[in-house]
Amino acid sequence: MSDNRQYIEKLCEEIQQRGGTPTVGILRSRSTRPLPIREVIETLKHWKSNPTSNKESNSDQTSVDKRNTVTLEDRVAILEEQVVLLKQQLRTLSKNNGA
Repeated sequence: MSDNRQYIEKLCEEIQQRGGTPTVGILRSRSTRPLPIREVIETLKHWKSNPTSNKESNSDQTSVDKRNTVTLEDRVAILEEQVVLLKQQLRTLSKNNGA
């Protein structure tokens, strides 16, 4: 496992322990070092699909509380993630139209 991958998985666990939901934008904004977006996306997908490495919350009430405590920082990170994904889609569309 690459050093970045381990680092990203650790960030995911920390975010989840604090009551957040790890996303590409949040991971990149909370990282103390630059992370390639592809590696973040792939690692996040793997982390989400591997229940042994990420422990889900135990109660439904905790999940409700987590949804209600989204910070502005988290919202901005989510919006940044959406912008990145939209840019990728635009690049793909413009490449397909130009070919």
